[in-house]
Amino acid sequence: MEDNSKGQISNFNEASLKMIRIHESQRLINRLRVNMLAIDYETKLYHYEIIISELVSLLFEVEGKMNATEMKQCDAWKTKIYMLKETLPLKRRVLTEQYGRKQTKTWIDNISWQIMRTNIFQLESFVRKQIEVHGLSSPNQEMEALWD
Repeated sequence: MEDNSKGQISNFNEASLKMIRIHESQRLINRLRVNMLAIDYETKLYHYEIIISELVSLLFEVEGKMNATEMKQCDAWKTKIYMLKETLPLKRRVLTEQYGRKQTKTWIDNISWQIMRTNIFQLESFVRKQIEVHGLSSPNQEMEALWD
């Protein structure tokens, strides 16, 4: 079998696969956003943790098209969201003892959750704008007008 490409041009265009990856990540994010504090039984992670992972994956999909300013924002978002995920205590636990019986009470810290949720939504907004600005989503009417 003869190689006609001579190493100059790729014979494979990954654009369609990239669009599928973007679509699948966005679909998963939309599905998990219904209850972000639920636990996924397969991964044993909270839905919000999976959403964060998917948002970062989407950033990686668009990074190659970002300018220097966007890359700085992208890096800042990745650092911030992972720092929040690792350091922000979403659960509070108290060990109580009553009549010689120890019991742990656990609840979600509403302030921490509000901070996390707000940052996830802001990151998602940034990601979606980057996907749209760099032409990796369905074209809107303004973009279509430029092509006519």
